Amino acid sequence: MPRPERELDPDAGPLQRFAHELRELRRQAGEPGYRQLAEATRFSASALAAAARGERFPSLQVTLAYVEACDGDRERWRRAWHDLRRELAVETEGPAAEPPYLGLSRYEAEDAGRFFGRGELVGEILACLDRTRFVAVFGPSGSGKSSLLRAGVVPRLGPRAEVVTPGASEPPPEAGALVVDQFEEMFTLHRDASERHAFIDALLDRPGRVIIAVRADFYGHCAEHPGLTAALREASVLVGSMRGEDLREAIVKPAANAGLMVEPALVARVIQDAGTEPGALPLISHALLETWKRRKGKNLTLAGYDAAGGVHGAIADTAESVYRSLPAPERQAVRRLLLRMVNVTETGPGHGTRRPAHRSEGDAALIERLVRARLVAIDGDTVEIAHEALIRTWPRLRDWISADQEGLRLHRRLGIAAAEWEAMERDEGDLYQGARLEAAAEWAGAHPDYLTVRERAFLDASTAAELARKAASERRTRTLQGLVAALSVLLLVAVCAGTVAVTERVEADDQRRLARSRQLAAEALTRLPTDVPGAADRAVRAHRLAPTLDARSALLSIAGRQPYQHRLSGHAGMVKSVAFSPDGRELATGGQDGAVITWDAGRRVPRDRFAASGGAVRTLEYSPDGRLLATADLGGVITLWRTSDHTPVRRMRMTGVLDGLAFSPDGRRLAAAGAAHTAAVWDVATGREVDEIDGHGAR
Repeated sequence: MPRPERELDPDAGPLQRFAHELRELRRQAGEPGYRQLAEATRFSASALAAAARGERFPSLQVTLAYVEACDGDRERWRRAWHDLRRELAVETEGPAAEPPYLGLSRYEAEDAGRFFGRGELVGEILACLDRTRFVAVFGPSGSGKSSLLRAGVVPRLGPRAEVVTPGASEPPPEAGALVVDQFEEMFTLHRDASERHAFIDALLDRPGRVIIAVRADFYGHCAEHPGLTAALREASVLVGSMRGEDLREAIVKPAANAGLMVEPALVARVIQDAGTEPGALPLISHALLETWKRRKGKNLTLAGYDAAGGVHGAIADTAESVYRSLPAPERQAVRRLLLRMVNVTETGPGHGTRRPAHRSEGDAALIERLVRARLVAIDGDTVEIAHEALIRTWPRLRDWISADQEGLRLHRRLGIAAAEWEAMERDEGDLYQGARLEAAAEWAGAHPDYLTVRERAFLDASTAAELARKAASERRTRTLQGLVAALSVLLLVAVCAGTVAVTERVEADDQRRLARSRQLAAEALTRLPTDVPGAADRAVRAHRLAPTLDARSALLSIAGRQPYQHRLSGHAGMVKSVAFSPDGRELATGGQDGAVITWDAGRRVPRDRFAASGGAVRTLEYSPDGRLLATADLGGVITLWRTSDHTPVRRMRMTGVLDGLAFSPDGRRLAAAGAAHTAAVWDVATGREVDEIDGHGAR
């Protein structure tokens, strides 16, 4: 089902008014679908839809094709187009009235007249389509895959060619040829493997031609689907960096078509600055756009290029200029909005990929300002960073990402969880609880302005459900305590009743009962630490058989025993070591599963969980000031962790299995003992071994 068009405000400006009137014309024609309009013209459905979106000034050819397909007055709309051109202060005479370069914006089918330098690659893709109906186009971010397919290949596939992204639940069935752009979103935006496989199966089963554009670093993800793996073996095209002559064509020909000249020195500099980096194309396009704004008459000059900041500085300069022009509150809003449009990656600090956000997540006027600066792009109800080159080259955005990478990941997971919760009609089973809720609530408390209404509602519902669970648990504990007290009274009554009966038994039976009674009493005491009801059952049976001293002791032990206050569960396997912090507020546990969990000792909930480096955690110990936590694992590695954020400070190693750790009273030394009959002492500040004690003959 096609996504509904975003509502337009005709009073928002001349471009929006013009688009609104185009939509009204289509409504009067019976609202034919854009694919239907495409069949009546030589333009794609996406190009015709973009003309009525109110975001970019459409070309005259696309406008007239739209009008004729809707049975409009061609001449009236030609005049209206020229009126709009004048109103937008776009000159109709003279060279370069419209920029010959698109900057960070991708090229669409209607931009085919400005798209150069990829003729050989376009021919290769079309040749593949002649041999097989499924073609995969791979390339690094910034290599120009989207523009190659939209402006180079789609116009050659005919009017029924359709371009989609994986945001749809299934590919549209009507398209003659289907181009799936940004195919990697199948893996970054769709967590459900069944959804991914269903979408890919639908592509592979289509009778028509299919092209997918995939970022090169997601090749391995594609191999997870057997059918897709087989299709990739048949036809894959790699998009790399442009060769010198192709890049020269991409620089010079758009300018020549606009009546402009490019200084040879400028062409040589751009080719030199671009080097062989595949991701340089959006940087080049933006630098040339900024150079065009600084042109001298008909000439694009090297001086204008240098003033714009060149290939590597133009985007960052543009973004920084827009940011600095904003008042302080709007700067914070820009930071929140841009970080919502970033997926943090694991490749290093400050690294990320773009992801779409809903337009309701940001201020409309602010989004429009960023759109005009070509820093973000709008597609229907979504907005996203115009190109990942902005993430790579703008230092301020990289610093924002580096400042709170884990917080951004947490926020991203929170947004996905809240969306799934709402999609499942707010099912309580989808709510956060335990450590996950605590971490999300703590982050949200420090960043209240970053939450959407949906995310806030999700956290509030999770908190309310967690409080209800705790209240129910406390009620069960009080009920159990009452039952144990009543059982104790009953047990004492049973003692009195049993003594009279035992004395009347014969000697042989007495001996048998005495032996059995003592056995049950011993079993009761054995079970008492872990199974109070089971211990009570055996103690009662023991006393009923014979009121021996053992049976009475077992009963009294159970009668005075209170059930433990709380069970801490979180390890997969045995817990090998526990330790309280010096102030008693935190408890650390180390397990056979190689995990260390820290707990809030008062509230009895986990604070954090992290992994040791060498398998099972044998022992652990807090420093006297509570600032460090030392752990020793099965591999003989001793790690000092900073308790504030549980990052490793330093690691030491000792031969053999470690059995004990101890800090000196001043916290400056750490001693470890193990199965090698030795003990070692390290300087905590440097991690240097300062002493070794070898005096034990056995463990």
